Amino acid sequence: MVTSPETKTLKKEKEKLRKAKQRSQITPEKIQKRRENDKIRKKEKRSNESPVQTQVRREKSFITMATIRSLETPEQAESRRINNARNMVASRNMETPEQAESRRRSVAKHVTTVRNMETPEQAECRRTNNARNMAFRRSSTTRIQINQNQIEVPQISKNVETEEAKKKAFYHMMKTKIGNDELFSDEIRETINNVIRDPNNEKAIQIPIYEQCHQANVCGCCDRFICGTEEIYWIHKGVLLQQKRRLTIPNLNTHLSECYQVSDPQLHGLLLSPRARVKVTGEYMSCSLCYKALQLDKMDNNPPKFAISNNFAIGTLPEFISSTLTDVTGPLLSPMRPFAYIMSYSGGAHKAISGSFSFFSQNVEKNVGALNFHSTLTKNKNVYVVMSGNFTPAQRQIVRNRLSN
Repeated sequence: MVTSPETKTLKKEKEKLRKAKQRSQITPEKIQKRRENDKIRKKEKRSNESPVQTQVRREKSFITMATIRSLETPEQAESRRINNARNMVASRNMETPEQAESRRRSVAKHVTTVRNMETPEQAECRRTNNARNMAFRRSSTTRIQINQNQIEVPQISKNVETEEAKKKAFYHMMKTKIGNDELFSDEIRETINNVIRDPNNEKAIQIPIYEQCHQANVCGCCDRFICGTEEIYWIHKGVLLQQKRRLTIPNLNTHLSECYQVSDPQLHGLLLSPRARVKVTGEYMSCSLCYKALQLDKMDNNPPKFAISNNFAIGTLPEFISSTLTDVTGPLLSPMRPFAYIMSYSGGAHKAISGSFSFFSQNVEKNVGALNFHSTLTKNKNVYVVMSGNFTPAQRQIVRNRLSN
């Protein structure tokens, strides 16, 4: 009876499954004993091989191993190398001095055999590679003297890979560059026009060309900066119009609504950031959070978490008010501080100067009432500031000058 190749393959798979099932039921002690027995049988079998049989076996093993490694993913190959190195270290740690010496002699014998079979070109190539590796090793180490002994210390900093980090940093830095398919914001256009109109301005010829202009990345939906490595997304105005219900606040103050009005007439009424970059195709810059929240399958949800329309319409003060605010009256009248900057200076080991911020809950109406009560009670509109700690005379004078304005 002739058996087909498919039947043979099926039988082999069934045999593999049967053996795998048997091995899964064996205890660790039996597994270790079976491995030792297999090793003994394999050693006995190889000792009875002829040189031709040995060569054939090695060639087959080489072909099989090359096939398996060619199908490996980079992660699998790296895992295999790590496991091999770990097993090699464990094996050598368990060697006796006699076994270690025997291994070194076998390796030396094998290397001698391989080199005797080299062609002159292969030998020259090997020497060149060895010289290059030795030069790299010597340039990557520093010799230091410890107890009259010369010790090589590796210079790790020379082997640190920085090229990929530089590319990524440059990529993120160039995110602020305005592309050829983007429009200038009204603020940038006004600044350029003011410079051009001034004939006495020497910087007029230094206006950057289109591809050299940079603008901060601001989300058109939440008016927040897109910082660091956060990815940038673009939302078409058609999607924004479809999300009109989620991007508006009913009965919002007119002046406050005008603070969040973009230049496109079709989008008037939607609370969008005029500071966001926009393309000529009508796509507005967006952060990842707002982009994911403004998908069409989420039209019935609430506005994005930090969207202007989610009661984050703060607005800006009119010019005639903002021009009269000082460093003292500004914090007193501000219901919140969205930004804070801490300056830090380093002057060496354990020598640094760093600022700090303290935040307190405050009520603007109560602050104004306290100031009014103070002026009515004392008949004096001055607010006295008590400074504690060590100050130089110049620092005290700076504080007095600021508070007197």
